Amino acid sequence: MILVDTSVWIDYFKGIETQETNFLDLVLSHEDAAIGDLILLEILQGFRNDKDYELAKQSLAALYRSRLPSIHPTLEASGSIRSDITPHLEANNCCLK
Repeated sequence: MILVDTSVWIDYFKGIETQETNFLDLVLSHEDAAIGDLILLEILQGFRNDKDYELAKQSLAALYRSRLPSIHPTLEASGSIRSDITPHLEANNCCLK
Protein backbone atom coordinates (compact mmCIF):
# COMPACT_ATOMS: atom_id res chain seq x y z
CA MET A 1 0.00 0.00 0.00
CA ILE A 2 1.48 3.32 -1.06
CA LEU A 3 0.18 6.69 0.10
CA VAL A 4 0.51 9.19 -2.75
CA ASP A 5 1.07 12.91 -2.12
CA THR A 6 -1.23 15.59 -3.51
CA SER A 7 1.44 17.09 -5.75
CA VAL A 8 1.92 13.75 -7.53
CA TRP A 9 -1.82 13.36 -8.08
CA ILE A 10 -2.08 16.89 -9.47
CA ASP A 11 0.69 16.25 -11.98
CA TYR A 12 -0.87 12.88 -12.82
CA PHE A 13 -4.27 14.39 -13.59
CA LYS A 14 -2.67 17.20 -15.60
CA GLY A 15 -0.86 14.60 -17.70
CA ILE A 16 2.58 15.79 -16.62
CA GLU A 17 5.10 12.97 -16.95
CA THR A 18 7.60 12.76 -14.10
CA GLN A 19 9.33 9.90 -12.30
CA GLU A 20 6.64 10.15 -9.64
CA THR A 21 3.68 10.09 -12.04
CA ASN A 22 5.22 7.20 -13.96
CA PHE A 23 5.60 5.34 -10.67
CA LEU A 24 2.02 6.18 -9.72
CA ASP A 25 0.85 4.77 -13.04
CA LEU A 26 2.74 1.56 -12.27
CA VAL A 27 1.35 1.41 -8.73
CA LEU A 28 -2.21 1.87 -9.95
CA SER A 29 -1.86 -1.03 -12.36
CA HIS A 30 -0.07 -3.46 -10.01
CA GLU A 31 -0.60 -2.50 -6.38
CA ASP A 32 -2.98 -0.75 -4.08
CA ALA A 33 -2.56 2.98 -3.79
CA ALA A 34 -3.88 4.75 -0.73
CA ILE A 35 -5.22 8.24 -0.49
CA GLY A 36 -5.65 10.30 2.65
CA ASP A 37 -8.86 12.14 3.32
CA LEU A 38 -7.12 15.52 3.25
CA ILE A 39 -5.26 14.60 0.06
CA LEU A 40 -8.56 13.60 -1.55
CA LEU A 41 -10.05 16.96 -0.57
CA GLU A 42 -7.07 18.87 -1.97
CA ILE A 43 -7.21 17.01 -5.27
CA LEU A 44 -10.94 17.29 -5.84
CA GLN A 45 -11.14 20.99 -4.99
CA GLY A 46 -8.72 21.69 -7.84
CA PHE A 47 -11.01 20.47 -10.64
CA ARG A 48 -12.76 23.31 -12.45
CA ASN A 49 -14.78 21.21 -14.89
CA ASP A 50 -17.73 19.26 -13.42
CA LYS A 51 -17.20 16.29 -15.76
CA ASP A 52 -13.52 15.98 -14.79
CA TYR A 53 -14.43 16.38 -11.12
CA GLU A 54 -16.98 13.55 -11.26
CA LEU A 55 -14.62 11.25 -13.17
CA ALA A 56 -11.78 11.87 -10.72
CA LYS A 57 -14.12 11.45 -7.74
CA GLN A 58 -15.30 8.06 -9.03
CA SER A 59 -11.75 6.91 -9.78
CA LEU A 60 -10.34 8.03 -6.45
CA ALA A 61 -13.27 6.55 -4.51
CA ALA A 62 -12.05 3.09 -5.51
CA LEU A 63 -8.75 3.60 -3.68
CA TYR A 64 -8.11 2.69 -0.08
CA ARG A 65 -8.78 5.80 1.96
CA SER A 66 -6.87 6.58 5.09
CA ARG A 67 -8.05 9.09 7.62
CA LEU A 68 -5.09 11.30 8.33
CA PRO A 69 -4.55 12.53 11.87
CA SER A 70 -6.28 15.61 13.15
CA ILE A 71 -4.30 18.81 12.82
CA HIS A 72 -4.39 19.56 16.55
CA PRO A 73 -2.02 16.74 17.66
CA THR A 74 0.18 17.59 14.68
CA LEU A 75 0.40 21.23 15.75
CA GLU A 76 1.17 20.23 19.32
CA ALA A 77 3.88 17.82 18.17
CA SER A 78 5.41 20.44 15.89
CA GLY A 79 5.71 22.85 18.82
CA SER A 80 7.40 20.20 20.93
CA ILE A 81 9.80 19.22 18.17
CA ARG A 82 10.54 22.87 17.44
CA SER A 83 11.39 23.62 21.07
CA ASP A 84 13.69 20.56 21.14
CA ILE A 85 15.55 21.38 17.93
CA THR A 86 15.78 25.19 18.05
CA PRO A 87 18.73 25.34 20.50
CA HIS A 88 20.70 22.95 18.27
CA LEU A 89 19.95 25.00 15.17
CA GLU A 90 20.93 28.25 16.86
CA ALA A 91 24.14 26.72 18.24
CA ASN A 92 25.13 25.78 14.70
CA ASN A 93 24.03 29.12 13.21
CA CYS A 94 21.22 27.40 11.24
CA CYS A 95 17.64 28.36 10.72
CA LEU A 96 14.65 27.04 8.82
CA LYS A 97 12.84 29.49 6.61
